[in-house]
Amino acid sequence: MLVGLVSIWFDNPGTLTTAAGLVTAGLAFALQRVVTAFAGYLVILRGNTFSVGDRITMGGIRGDVIEVNFLQTVIMDIGQPAQGDSGDSMWVQARQYTGRMVRLSNANIFDQPVYNYSKEFPYIWEEIRLPVPYTADRACAEKICSKPLNATR
Repeated sequence: MLVGLVSIWFDNPGTLTTAAGLVTAGLAFALQRVVTAFAGYLVILRGNTFSVGDRITMGGIRGDVIEVNFLQTVIMDIGQPAQGDSGDSMWVQARQYTGRMVRLSNANIFDQPVYNYSKEFPYIWEEIRLPVPYTADRACAEKICSKPLNATR
């Protein structure tokens, strides 16, 4: 019906077809990121890539997934040193929440790897550094460190 109404302004049906094709191509080009983000949303849901509560790295951002929308994934950012950086320049040294909520396009799932730290395995391997100087009492340090470990057994 819409084509019938629009055909009133066109004398030649070929011109109408060309105009419709150009408009469709323009819309496809303008909405390609939106369509890709929605396709990424479907991949996330159907592929069980990650879900709310999982700890992931996507697009270079590490954090916990707070929300998954049609177009974006919201991640609670966790502090981490940049690649090759010792972490001295960061204001949050450990892998703790920075307070930043990062919104990433779901289209990133096609462009970059997604690391899921909590899927398929219920634990996250983490390293805790406890610097003990050479001049300190080693036996006392071992006793202090092993006390919480023995309490969990």
